Amino acid sequence: MGVLYDYLPSVTPDYNAFFPIDSYDNALVVSGDKAVEVHSSYSTSEERVLFSGQTKFIINLQFSLFSEIDEELLFNFYNNEDKACATYRSFKFQPVSQYSSESGHVYVVRFGMPLETVFMSVKRYGTGNIQLVVLGKVLD
Repeated sequence: MGVLYDYLPSVTPDYNAFFPIDSYDNALVVSGDKAVEVHSSYSTSEERVLFSGQTKFIINLQFSLFSEIDEELLFNFYNNEDKACATYRSFKFQPVSQYSSESGHVYVVRFGMPLETVFMSVKRYGTGNIQLVVLGKVLD
């Protein structure tokens, strides 16, 4: 299995802090795609245009439940203008050790979509998915 770290440039985060929660569920989904436009005709011919050879990687973290403290940390981290400032500022993310091929590496990411919090009952919170756009890596 390829390691994401091997395909990324070295970059410096806008906000020099780590994503505040490492207790996401047993799912860390990494997807990647290149900037390609495919124009198909009604026959079998097609024209393909590659806009960039760089792959754009997305990390999706899945949470089912987290504590009130984690919810407050995440809400503050996302909304504070001096921190992530929604999808504007980049920050550091390090996958937890159970993901062996990616553990130990630090990535520079930003939020890729608005933060959604689910209020399930008294002092129980969750979110379906947090999307992080990978901008690069911090050199080991």
